[in-house]
Amino acid sequence: METKQAPKLPHSPAYNFLLQAGPRLYLLHQVHAHIIVSGYGRSRSLLTKLLNLACAAGSISYTRQIFLTVPNPDSFLFTSLIKSTSKSHNFSIYSLYFYSRMVLSNVLPSNYTFTSVIKSCADLLALKHGRVIHGNVLVHGFGLDVYVQAALVALYGKCGDLINARKVFDKIRDRSIVAWNSMISGYEQNGFCCRGNWVV
Repeated sequence: METKQAPKLPHSPAYNFLLQAGPRLYLLHQVHAHIIVSGYGRSRSLLTKLLNLACAAGSISYTRQIFLTVPNPDSFLFTSLIKSTSKSHNFSIYSLYFYSRMVLSNVLPSNYTFTSVIKSCADLLALKHGRVIHGNVLVHGFGLDVYVQAALVALYGKCGDLINARKVFDKIRDRSIVAWNSMISGYEQNGFCCRGNWVV
C-alpha cells in the first residue's frame, strides 16, 4: 500500500531571496533591507538563515549586529550560530561568545550545541573553558551522549589532558570510529604511539 507524502510548502519570497543571495555580503544587505521593509524583520526562520549566511560570508561583525536585533533568541538560533562559527577556526572564539549569551539568556542547549562549542574549545586549545562546558554537559544530562563524549575526548586529547580524555573515552558505551580516532589522535599528538590495545 502506497503512503502519501505531505506536499512541501513553498518558501516565502524573502526566504527564496536569501537562498539566491547565498553567502555574498552585498546581496545579503539588500535582502536584509527587503525583509525589514516587507515586515518580516521578526521572522525567526528568516533571521536564522540570514545569520548563518552572514557568518558564512565571513562577516562576524554583521552577524553580531543582526543577532543583537533578535528578540528572545531560541535554542535553535543559538545552536545554529554556535555551529556556524565553530566551522571556521577564525570564528571559533565567537562560538564561546554565543554560548555564553545562550547561558545568560537561560536558553537550554542541545547535544548539537555542546558538540559544536566543545569543538571550538578544542580548536582554541581552551582547556579551562572546555572543563566548564563539560560541567554544563553533565548538568544538562548529556554526559552519556556519544557525540558529546567524542567531542570531549578530542578536546582533552588536543589540550594534552590524556587522563580526562581516557576517562571520558572509557565511559562511551558504543564507541564510534570518531571516538576511536579522537583517542588515538590524542595519544599521537602527545608523543605516544598506539599498537593494538597498548600505548607505548
